[in-house]
This record gives sequence, structure tokens and C-alpha cells, in this order.
Amino acid sequence: GALAQGYLTTGLGASNYSSRSSDSLSGTKYSEKDTPGQSFSITPATRTEAKVNSIGNAQCGNATASLSYSASAIPVTVGLIGTKLDASQKDNILVGQGCKSQLDGIPTNLLGSTTYYWTVTGNTFQSWTISADSTRATLVGDYYVGRPYDPTEHWYWSDKTGPQTVTCKATVTPPTGQGAPFAITATKTVGLIVPLVTENATTGRVQINNLSQPIYGAGYWLYAGGNANQPYGIVYTTQVNTPAPFSAGVWNMVQLVTPGTWYTPKGQVEKASPGNGAQGLDTRYPFYPSSSSTYPTGVPANNLMAQPYDGPGVGSLVDTNVRYRVSDNYSTYVMFLPSGGDTQWVPLWDIGWNWNGDDAIPGISWTNWSNATDAGIVRVGSTISTINHPTWNTIIH
Repeated sequence: GALAQGYLTTGLGASNYSSRSSDSLSGTKYSEKDTPGQSFSITPATRTEAKVNSIGNAQCGNATASLSYSASAIPVTVGLIGTKLDASQKDNILVGQGCKSQLDGIPTNLLGSTTYYWTVTGNTFQSWTISADSTRATLVGDYYVGRPYDPTEHWYWSDKTGPQTVTCKATVTPPTGQGAPFAITATKTVGLIVPLVTENATTGRVQINNLSQPIYGAGYWLYAGGNANQPYGIVYTTQVNTPAPFSAGVWNMVQLVTPGTWYTPKGQVEKASPGNGAQGLDTRYPFYPSSSSTYPTGVPANNLMAQPYDGPGVGSLVDTNVRYRVSDNYSTYVMFLPSGGDTQWVPLWDIGWNWNGDDAIPGISWTNWSNATDAGIVRVGSTISTINHPTWNTIIH
């Protein structure tokens, strides 16, 4: 879409020339609004009678004058805030970085009479909000902060693939007497840049003992414990790198759990724990490195590797004559936040894992099984790239 206008006046203009009134196009207005940046020409062919001021009756014959007028259409483009240009002068943006759009090139006198409709491809969202007590996480998505009919828009991407496009379809209504309303369509392509995640999860084994251990303290516990290689049920060796030329951001982990625990006191029937099957936030936000803390991302010259861990379990300090059966499922998200002020957390990876066990704690005559046959299993099910934010409405301790 483009807009151009000009006025054409015919005649050669010198006092000794005159144009035929029937060929006059003086004051005629031309416009072009189809192709941004396109040049166009107006070439009227007028026959002109040339008269020579001279002594006597000398006179020239008829001549034809061709007048050419050229103008350039005003380019109308999508302008973006938040992107960086690559070597090819193409727009790129990190996932989680705020992107603002506007329509550039419309003459100032027409801005007030312009209507807009924006569309953005890909997985866009407005915000991912955690309540002050971390009991609830809400994703506000579906559309853009300003709604699609505003002169400017604002959103965030969580996609892992690109490029994506930003399009504005506008209708311009010129002032009275300046022409009919016309439509403009402008599109900008944006490349999405995703930090590189290196992830390796190693597991221990399920065991049962009555000794003090790092997570639970003294008591009788069925838990996902360590092995000869590492001390916990699962250890995530993780690295997140922000590609140049973007500044390094930060990352952390958010873990959701769908619990499944059943217990059978001696001489009674099996009972299900309240909340079985209902997913919630595991313990705190973020899960690692600690509440309200982050890891810095690495860049190619400054790599950082971290080792968050977990060792879930069930047990009792008092009731030593009970059977426990466990089947917990976890989704552990690697979350990324770009540097700068206008940013949002976005998920990069979702590590799915579970642990299960089934054993009795027989009481005082119980034997320490910590180095004996495994009482269950810790299993990593899947590690996948994801664009879906974790959400929850409860905390499970």
C-alpha cells in the first residue's frame, strides 16, 4: 500500500507559446496507491502551435510537445521496537522479548482518520504472572496487549521456530475533497532466536531407610535416593546459552508434580492421600536455584553449567508400621528470561520424569535397606522443547 499525489499543468509556459485549450489538463490530480515505493509517470501529449516573434509574417508550422511528470509513492511499512538487525538487515528477536509494532509512512494529516487491524503469526502471549504467594500461575495469551485495532501493538513470542510475520491492514480516509478511502497492507518478517539448552538428567534409585539423610532428616522413609554416582534421585546437568549479538539473560527451573501416594496402616485398608492426581507447583517458585533467584545464562565465551537436583519421598517419624505405595509424575521446566526491562519468562524445555515405589516399614525390627535391593525406580520419560508455559493453582509440599 502506498499513497502519492501531484498536480499537472500543461503548456510550455513561455510568452511566445500557447497551448490549445482543448488539450489543457491544468490542475488535474493523480494518485497511486498500490505498490509501496513504486514510481509512476504522467505523460500528456499536447499539440502546440508555435508562433515566432519576428519582422514580417514568418511563421513556423505545428509542433508536438511531450511533457513527463514523475513522482514516487510513499512507502508504508511495519515498524518494530525490540528487534535487532542481523548482517542482512533483517529483524530478529529473542523469545520472551517484548515486541511493539506501529505503521510507518502514513502522512501526518491522515493519521487521525486511519483504522487498523493487526495480525501476528506464531505463539504470542501477553504475560505469565505468578501470585505473590506463588500459589497460582496464570498465562494471559490469546491476543495482544492493545487489542488488534489500536495504532500500536505489544506482545511476546514463545515459539521455537520462525520466522514469523507481523501484518497490518489499515483503511485511510483522506480529508474531504482529497480523495476516496483506500486500503493499505504492510507486512514485516521477524526471525525468532531461541537460547541453546544442553540438558542431561541422571537418576539414582528408590530406597528405604531410617537414617538421617540430606532431604528429610531422621525417620522412616521411602524415597528417591542416590547411588554411587550422585546423591539424589535425579540430577539435572543444565546449560543455557544466549546467542550473540543478544545480551545474556537468566534462567531457572519450575517443577510441577502430579502426586500419587497411598498408605496402609497395619490392620487397615489402603487409603489414598488427599490431592492424588491433581497437578500443582512442587514446593516453591522457582524450584531451583532457590526462591526468587536465577542462574545467569552463558554466551559462547562464558558458558555456565548448573546441577539442580531432587529427591522426593514419603515417610513418617512416628508411625513405623505402615506400607507406602508411590507413583509421582513430574514436569520440570527450564525457563528463560531475556535481559532488559520489557521481557517475560518463556519455557525452553520440559523434562518429564517419575518415580514409584512400594514397600512396608515394619517397625523396630526393621532392617536398613539403603544398600540393598531397590524398592522402586526413578525414570526420565521425555525431555522435549516446549512453548507451553507451566500454570498451576496450588502448591504441593
